[in-house]
Amino acid sequence: MLQVFLGPLLVLGCWYGANFISYGTSTTSSWLGMNLARQTTMFDNRADLHALVNSKVLTSVALILPFHPLDAYSSLGPFPPTGIPGLDVTFADGHPNFNNSAYLKISKAYLHNDLAFIVHRPKAYLIHVARSVEMWSLPAEQYLPGFSPNRFSFSGWTAF
Repeated sequence: MLQVFLGPLLVLGCWYGANFISYGTSTTSSWLGMNLARQTTMFDNRADLHALVNSKVLTSVALILPFHPLDAYSSLGPFPPTGIPGLDVTFADGHPNFNNSAYLKISKAYLHNDLAFIVHRPKAYLIHVARSVEMWSLPAEQYLPGFSPNRFSFSGWTAF
């Protein structure tokens, strides 16, 4: 029975190890902080967030919605180029390249805020998680207006 678990555990261990070596994070994603912000600060009342920032519980990064272009994070300092084009560029249409190594620092800043938010407002965090689960369980066409022209293509699936 134990042998059944060894393969997946080995794969997971290699994944964690590779992320630690490559990005200095012992998680499965170097974007953990930005992703977790979607359940912590993103849903919170702006006035409450400002109060937490003013009381120095959170940093000003908590006031920025996650996954913004680098210029939104100027408070975290300059982000010098690495010299590796795939890590330094934005896309031709101007959207940020989230493979930019600066997002490692940004994600860590979000993670710091996320954990502080959970400690200081655990009830709000649980409410946000419940709201996230509710949104996740809805078909995308329920809350994304961009699907309107193609609704007929998948209406059977959403009814199911």
